[in-house]
Amino acid sequence: MRMKHLHLTKHLDLVKQVIRKANRHTIESRRSTVTVSITKTTGKEKVAKKKVNWKERTKALLVRELKSEYKRYGELVKRNTAQCNLIRYALRDDYRNLVAYTHAYLDSLSEKSLADREDDEIFSVALLLAARRYSHYSRNQSLANSQEPLQLFFSLASLMEQMPIQGDDTKASWILLLDHFERWIGVRTIDGKSNDIDDVHIELRRKLTSQAGLGSLPRFYNRFLFTDEDQVVIRFRERELFGKNAVYRDEEKEWPYDKDLKLVSGLHEPASRDEYHGSPYSNICFAEDQYVKKFAEQLQKEADRYLFVKNFNRKSNEIPVEGLIKEWNWYRMKDFMSVVDLRICTSLILSTIMSICAQGEELVPATSFNYCLANPILNVIGQMFLQKVSKTITKMQDEIFSDYVKYFLNEEVSRQYTVREWWMQCASRMHISPKLKLPCADFGSGIREQLGSFLTSVVLEACQAHIKTGDRGKTLSIPVFSYKDVVNEESSFDGEVLCVTKMIKICSAMMEVVCKHQFEWMVFPTDLLPMEVPPRPWLDSGEGGPYYGSSFNVLRPHPDYSMINVNYEMKKRLKSRKQARPVFDALNDLGITPWKINEPVLDVALKVFEMAQTNADEKFLEKLSIPIHPSRVPIPDYVVKFGNMEIDELPITDWREYSKAKYEAMKKRNELNSLWCWLLYRLTMANHFKGSVLFFPHSMDFRGRVYPITPYLNHMGDDLNRSLLVFAEGRPLGDDGLRWLKLHCINLTGILKKESNFSRVAYADEMLPKILESANNPLSGEMWWTKSEEPWQTLSACIEIRNALQTGNFLTGPLRVHLLFLPFLPW
Repeated sequence: MRMKHLHLTKHLDLVKQVIRKANRHTIESRRSTVTVSITKTTGKEKVAKKKVNWKERTKALLVRELKSEYKRYGELVKRNTAQCNLIRYALRDDYRNLVAYTHAYLDSLSEKSLADREDDEIFSVALLLAARRYSHYSRNQSLANSQEPLQLFFSLASLMEQMPIQGDDTKASWILLLDHFERWIGVRTIDGKSNDIDDVHIELRRKLTSQAGLGSLPRFYNRFLFTDEDQVVIRFRERELFGKNAVYRDEEKEWPYDKDLKLVSGLHEPASRDEYHGSPYSNICFAEDQYVKKFAEQLQKEADRYLFVKNFNRKSNEIPVEGLIKEWNWYRMKDFMSVVDLRICTSLILSTIMSICAQGEELVPATSFNYCLANPILNVIGQMFLQKVSKTITKMQDEIFSDYVKYFLNEEVSRQYTVREWWMQCASRMHISPKLKLPCADFGSGIREQLGSFLTSVVLEACQAHIKTGDRGKTLSIPVFSYKDVVNEESSFDGEVLCVTKMIKICSAMMEVVCKHQFEWMVFPTDLLPMEVPPRPWLDSGEGGPYYGSSFNVLRPHPDYSMINVNYEMKKRLKSRKQARPVFDALNDLGITPWKINEPVLDVALKVFEMAQTNADEKFLEKLSIPIHPSRVPIPDYVVKFGNMEIDELPITDWREYSKAKYEAMKKRNELNSLWCWLLYRLTMANHFKGSVLFFPHSMDFRGRVYPITPYLNHMGDDLNRSLLVFAEGRPLGDDGLRWLKLHCINLTGILKKESNFSRVAYADEMLPKILESANNPLSGEMWWTKSEEPWQTLSACIEIRNALQTGNFLTGPLRVHLLFLPFLPW
């Protein structure tokens, strides 16, 4: 409830700010509108003007919207709570409480909300779990005769008498549960309760026949929930219940663009064979079985939540930080967590903590910290629940992916379909929902926040660093994490305001331990990694993609208004399902573009990174955007500077000078530590993925700008980031292409900006010896590439020019995306 009121209060504050803004800024042209009303008075017409202020209308509109959001959010909180309790009771096999809670949840819903419900997930899953339970009862007569199934039967009957039969999944669960009731009744020994059981069963059948038979029936039910055996049973019972009155409906197959979208009128039909330039995946040497193997690895990554990569840069001879954590007994977190499965949680929480500590950030936003702790735990709990509910998920995922990869193997498929259309075609053939929506897999932000807050309190209490002091080897225990409020000045409707942000602070002693001992393994959250298989495509309204075992939002939350659900607002504004398909297809095309690591540039970057730890010139490194190692920043030492003098004995000017110098040195070291760790993360990941074909799924912000979901390594960002990746498939460059490549190289240097393209290419020919020297000996000689405005991309272009000249027929390796965007210049 506290989280609910917090979100609603923030939303109300935002509305109040908008209203105050509207009241302050009066626009003459919209000051008022005039409506004319005519009334008859003693045979005369009297004209009365009534002014309606636009501010009042705006205010009324915002109030109505806020009330609607209150109601929607309340329903959402109620549903998320029901989902969590459903999972909790199911994992404990507590069916009595599961049915009781579902009944209470049903009672809490108004008739209107029941009528408006599009999602029947809670009821369908509850009944399906009960059906699975009665399947177990009917296999053993002694169990069938016990009190447990008898009591559960009457509880379920009471629930089902009040439950409306809405939605295909609920309908199927009803039919399946009645079938298992009948089997249990057949096994159960006849006694005094048998007549009551038969009467109740007949009434439930009558209700099902009268309500479920009114509408059309799907030709196939949800194959994620119902096995092939379940489908056979359901079909048999449908014929028995509804007979010839059953009406079946076909699946909708309207996948193309809206014909009214003139901007994409040329994309309404597939490209002809003459126009088609060929599949961009034809030269990637992947067979179908390799894709399938990579897909299995992707599913395992998503389930594991973290990827451990060997720290190539570790040079410390001390015990690794992981060893210290084990010595410090951080595993005792299990003592604080009696409410969750300790075997699952402890390793995930420790992986999260190690990932956060290795990033070099002294302060982490508390909300991010909470989310990072809660998300993997909820993911594992969700996976356990899915294994209990569904027997077919893994099989369905494997089957649809095996069909999906034909898009990347068969040129005719990629010519005739967009990747979204082909995915929907595959799903249609399998008779499953293309959204791959797993039951009860989406936990609300409120649940994440509550669980994250609890786990954070556990971490704050359990994680202690044991630091040896100079006092005869005495060990001092220091809390590693603590809360800290950070004050920032931010812009708002009322001008500049001071905002307090709650942060998690990592103690300086722990930061020094990490720097000195170093991690042996770098820990990466798997949902922030590039994929080694093509991502799942985004579908209508931003549903679907990009991962196969979990859901993801297509729109990023607005950083200033995190309480607003931008994905819900986007869906609310779409006029039809077809409207935004070209936008999502653009995201899909970006996501399925194959890349690989630019290994020659990576090798040079690793050598320069190594130099930054020793005696390389700081200005040289700064030019290449490589930070020096933070240990190279000397911190003024009080004893070295002042000896045994007491502070009170120092001149005030000397003390101020020393304090300022130490503060500046510490500040620089902390900043360099953050930059150093961030670069280490990127280079470690690039080194790990050498030789792999990579895919970068994309999302959007509220403005429509697109971004790769993977923050550590992608083809956007700074100069080094862009140079580390190249297309996985090259294209023939040709003579004109070589000229464009030279022009691209000179453009990157920032030289001759006002000169013509012809002059720049002539300059490139003049600089060709230096370009080739840069490619062959990047860290010796004149190092012409380092003088560029974009040195790393310039080095990449130099290497490409050298490779093009060496081939003779100018068939180069893959080139960065920037070349494809250069304007055509007739020669």
